[in-house]
Amino acid sequence: MRLKLSVQTTGALLLLLAAISWGVVVMEASLAHTVSLMSVGSAVLVTGLVFAWPFLNGARVQGGAIIHQPSCHLCGTLPVPGLRFCIRCGAYPKARAASAS
Repeated sequence: MRLKLSVQTTGALLLLLAAISWGVVVMEASLAHTVSLMSVGSAVLVTGLVFAWPFLNGARVQGGAIIHQPSCHLCGTLPVPGLRFCIRCGAYPKARAASAS
């Protein structure tokens, strides 16, 4: 069973984890007067994940702007370029509602 978290909750947890990892580095520097490569490396790794997280959820940079790719309406996976159906669940794209103009 996979726990479904909202975007805001996931972002807050990642930011909290990054703050805690940098807090470990600061505490190590203040208590031991030295910093290990392991604590700095893990803090940099978590901070990099915070910055890369939007792009792992389907955001792309195109023409200098960040766009979000549409995902499958049934399973939520990103589409494979060139296919007209979801490779994971087999669903076809949802029909768009006619715009009233």
